[in-house]
Amino acid sequence: DAARRLRLARDRWLLRAREYQAYSRQIADGVDMLGRLRSVVDDIRELAGPSRRALLRAQLRVDEAGLLFSRVTPPDDLQPVHALFVSAVQLAANACRQRLNAIATGDDRIAWSASSAAAGSLMLLDRAQKDLTRWLKPPTLP
Repeated sequence: DAARRLRLARDRWLLRAREYQAYSRQIADGVDMLGRLRSVVDDIRELAGPSRRALLRAQLRVDEAGLLFSRVTPPDDLQPVHALFVSAVQLAANACRQRLNAIATGDDRIAWSASSAAAGSLMLLDRAQKDLTRWLKPPTLP
């Protein structure tokens, strides 16, 4: 029974693999952009900066990544993965805005809120990348 289910899953994957790969190519620039922002978002998470100037640049990149993801329509199977990427972008943008606000006001509560948003963004980005990698490979037995 398990072998039959696996065969069916592999056949379905073969039918959809090109769509999955095309999706991966379509979001590659956005994922790469988020990867390059990782150190900035990690600094926010650790309450270690970055500078106002670096935050303003990061905000522009996050907005650009969000635009890239908004232009892509994922295959039905990958909609949950796409939603994770979009949420990671939104949390990164929120983290940058809140960190800028914390710098402007000197309010450490806002800095902590920015840190939480940054942590959530990094967690969702990692999860989305792992999930996408799983979808790009043929199914195997558990």
